[in-house]
Amino acid sequence: MTLIASISNFSYPVVIGDLLTSSSKFNEDFILPTFLQGIEEYLPKDAKAYPLKLIQKTYIIKNNLVVAIAGDYFKNMYFIESVKEYFKEKDCNKYNLGMFLSEYDQNEYTGTEYLFLFYEKKQEKFLMNVLTVGESWKSHNSDLFGEIHAVGSGSSDFIIESKRYNNIIGYGELDIEFQALSASLSLISGLLATESFSLETIKKYWGAGFELISFNAEKESFYKMDELTYIIWRGKINDVTNELDVQPFLVLGYKYFNNILLINSFNSGKYERLAVLPIDLDKDNVDMSVFPKAVEFNEEVVLNTFILDLPNGEVLTPSLVCRKGNSDTGDVFIDVKQDGQLEIGISETVTTELYRQIKK
Repeated sequence: MTLIASISNFSYPVVIGDLLTSSSKFNEDFILPTFLQGIEEYLPKDAKAYPLKLIQKTYIIKNNLVVAIAGDYFKNMYFIESVKEYFKEKDCNKYNLGMFLSEYDQNEYTGTEYLFLFYEKKQEKFLMNVLTVGESWKSHNSDLFGEIHAVGSGSSDFIIESKRYNNIIGYGELDIEFQALSASLSLISGLLATESFSLETIKKYWGAGFELISFNAEKESFYKMDELTYIIWRGKINDVTNELDVQPFLVLGYKYFNNILLINSFNSGKYERLAVLPIDLDKDNVDMSVFPKAVEFNEEVVLNTFILDLPNGEVLTPSLVCRKGNSDTGDVFIDVKQDGQLEIGISETVTTELYRQIKK
């Protein structure tokens, strides 16, 4: 497992949690959203753990309290239930949080890691606090992402990956809050792209998708980023014409429905809809028939990562965030046809900007 908390250099808090849980035995029914085919043959023969299922690892307990979990599955389930019950009637502040942690059975912390992100409002300011529980946390200060706290099997790789992102390409109407989120979203998109062709994160027992929580100052509340679309493109720069030639091969649509994360995945002509439940919700208590039948992708925010073969043999993976803003037409469009096929297009303006950044 892995989970990451970062405070961006724009002072917007972000919590990121992956979706993968693992087991000592391989689950033949497991479906990886970025792959949509059997993965057992691609995993190490001496693997210590195998993908089991997808669960949510980040939780908004109250408007001003976020909790993220890692480690032992059943202890985490009990922990989330306990946090929700404790703060049902209590305000979240440093004193009450300290009391909860001191009263919680210390034996239940073994094999688990927790992160608390909460704010206390002082006049017109929101004072953000990050508290980590456990001994395996790693920290790093980044010019782009600010202070990063990471834990779990993917913590080191996540920090290493974050160092690669010195320049995120933003396109469209990006306010300062979304500029801050764009960095984190682009990093996630890049991780999904790498996973889709190498299974690198899965081989190290993390990944399989990510949730992202940020903060809305006007509503004075944390929220989960909803209705996101990730597109992974593959292509090359033609060494004769010097033109950019790309084609989409993976599209992921994220949308929450009654606190359940629905992932629509199109991969090389295959389609799956996956439901990712909170850890304290039993799938037998979920009525799947109430979920929307139509397959839709939100074009308001589209995260693009391009896997590009360069003429010199190198591979480049730039990320580009497109946001429709107030314009009538987006720079990336996705249309679901009646036969279930997707039509995807990207404007020449965007590809021109992308190529300019690549050359730079």
